[in-house]
Amino acid sequence: MLYVVVIDVSELMHKEKYMSYYLWIEDNKINGGSTLFQEEVFTDNRFQVEVSEEVHNSYIKDNLKYVWNGSEIVLNPDYEEEKKAARHNYAMELSMTPLDFLKAIEPYGITYDTIKQLMANNPQVERELRFCQNVYRKHPMIIQFAEQFGITSEQLDELFIAANGEPD
Repeated sequence: MLYVVVIDVSELMHKEKYMSYYLWIEDNKINGGSTLFQEEVFTDNRFQVEVSEEVHNSYIKDNLKYVWNGSEIVLNPDYEEEKKAARHNYAMELSMTPLDFLKAIEPYGITYDTIKQLMANNPQVERELRFCQNVYRKHPMIIQFAEQFGITSEQLDELFIAANGEPD
């Protein structure tokens, strides 16, 4: 048996034209967004604010861009600093194989011969690079290694991000 369903799309188009966008405020911070008004009883520390589609979509894409200042949603005055800190925190949790690490540091003039010489002078470095499955960005040896060869913390972050992909 075949059923045919007819939908009046003009009604759907009309609703979409007047869709509302909301950001959730909880404990004086933006805590999410939705396109539906939630009809529930809110506590003193949780409510929603209607915003433009642009602000809503921008917040959903990058939740650091806007903040609640106590009375309205505004552009985050500390956005660049917070974005940089979030990128660093992301990088600190990353790892790569020792081979990928050796390839990543080559553009800094650190050749395999340099690494072999370092390993000959430091048995711990040799054990770490030869027998570990992954090199971790936050490992103190990697941080010390980078400092020794003039690689900044930001450059080290970028090495690990390039090997693992950009944060969401």
